[in-house]
Amino acid sequence: MDWRDSGAPTALRALQAAGLRAEMSTRGWTSPTTRGEVAFGAGSISIPVGIQTVSPDSVHRAVQAAAVVGQVPAHAATTGYSSAGSDLGSRSFGPVRAPRILMPIGDGVSSYEVGQLWHLLDQRVGQPVTKVDTDDIGRVDWADYDVLVLVSGGVGSMFSGARLERLQSWVREGGTLIAVRNAAAWAAANGFTPNIDPPGSGGNGADGEDEAPTRLPWADAGDIQGAQAIGGSIWAADLDLTHPLAFGYTQRTIPVWRDHSLFFEPSDNPYGTVAQLTDDPHLSGYISDENEARLAGSPSVMADRLGGGSVVLLVDNPNFRGFWRGTTRLFLNAVYFGDRF
Repeated sequence: MDWRDSGAPTALRALQAAGLRAEMSTRGWTSPTTRGEVAFGAGSISIPVGIQTVSPDSVHRAVQAAAVVGQVPAHAATTGYSSAGSDLGSRSFGPVRAPRILMPIGDGVSSYEVGQLWHLLDQRVGQPVTKVDTDDIGRVDWADYDVLVLVSGGVGSMFSGARLERLQSWVREGGTLIAVRNAAAWAAANGFTPNIDPPGSGGNGADGEDEAPTRLPWADAGDIQGAQAIGGSIWAADLDLTHPLAFGYTQRTIPVWRDHSLFFEPSDNPYGTVAQLTDDPHLSGYISDENEARLAGSPSVMADRLGGGSVVLLVDNPNFRGFWRGTTRLFLNAVYFGDRF
C-alpha cells in the first residue's frame, strides 16, 4: 500500500483496528504483483501474511476492507524479492506501531488547535484519541500511551516540577512528544530537544547579542507593533524527502501556513531540520520586511531524540482550520512514524 496516497493513513488505521501487523519501509521498492510491477515510495506499508495471528483468508479480507475504507489500491506481491530497491522483510522494513494517543484539553489550551487535530485523527483517519482535561493530567498512567500531542496554551501550568520530570522520563523511555506552535517553543525551553534551542535564546549558531532599542514615539506604538504581526501568510518550505516525517511527499517544496511570530534557529543536528523555509519563501499574505528577512531559512518542522524517545516540533499549525491539508501528512507521519528516526 503506497504511502503517497492521501487515503493511506486511513487504510493503515483500518488494518490496525482489524488486528493486523503492519510494516513500513524507510526506502522505496518495486514489487512484482498480481497487477504487474508496482513502484512504492518510502514509507509504504506491507502486511506480511506470515507474521499475522489470523488465517491468510482473514488477512486478505481485512486488507480488501481497509483499501475500500481508505479508497486506496492494495497490491498482492507475488514474491518477496523486489525488482528494485529493498526486498520485502529486509532491514529497511520495520513494524508500524498502533499509536495510543493522548491530547490534553481544557483550561488554557487552544480549543481551535485541539479541535482541528482531533477532527483530522478521529473523523478523517478514524484514529482514536484520548482527551484528558488539564486538571486530570496528574492522574495519567503514562504507560498507557505512546504519543502525546501538545498544542498552544496551558502547557507550562500542566507540566512543572515532578510532572515535568515524569514527562521527560516518559519520552526517554520511548514516548513520542508532538509539540505544535507555542508548545514547540515550550518543549525546546524545557529540556526535550538537546539539539534545538528555544526561540530567542541566541542558540544554534546565533550570536545572541541584542542591539540597544531605538527610541520611538509612544503614539506610534500601535502602528509599529501591528506592522510586525504575522496574522496569516503562506510560505514555501523545503522538505527533506528522505526523513520519515516527510514520507509520502513527492516534491521538496510545500506551502506552509504561518500566523505567529516564533522564530527558531535550525537544529544543531544536521539531520534534524525536516522542513525549512526557503531563502525566498514568501508566497502570499502581508509580512513586514523585517519579519520576511527573519523567516527566510527558518525551520518549520524539526525532529530530535531524547533518550529512547522522540520529539517532533511543528512550528506551524499543520492542519489550520481543517482545510490546510498539504501539511497534515507531516503530523500523521509524526503519529505513525515518530519512533522511526
